[in-house]
Amino acid sequence: MGFDTLEDAKCILKILNSNVVQRFLQSLIFYDAKRSINKDTLMRIDLLKAAVFMLKNHELSERQYQQATAIIKRPARTSSIPLRTSLRLT
Repeated sequence: MGFDTLEDAKCILKILNSNVVQRFLQSLIFYDAKRSINKDTLMRIDLLKAAVFMLKNHELSERQYQQATAIIKRPARTSSIPLRTSLRLT
C-alpha cells in the first residue's frame, strides 16, 4: 500500500497499531514458524472493519475515519515501469 502524504501513512499506521488489529494479529501469528508474519497474514487485516470498530469505540475521530476510508478505498497503485523493461536479460 502506497501513500500520497505522510498524514495518510500516519492515519493507516494508527489503525495498524490499534489494539483491535494487534489482538487480531496475535491470534494468527505463530512465532515458532519460519516466517511468523507473512503476506497472507497481513492480507487478512480488514482495515475498513478496524476503522469502523475504532470509530465506534472513539479511538478514531470522524475526520480520521473519513480519511482512512478514502485511503482504503483508493485503487491500488501499479508500477509505472513496464515489466519488459525492468526484466532485461543480457
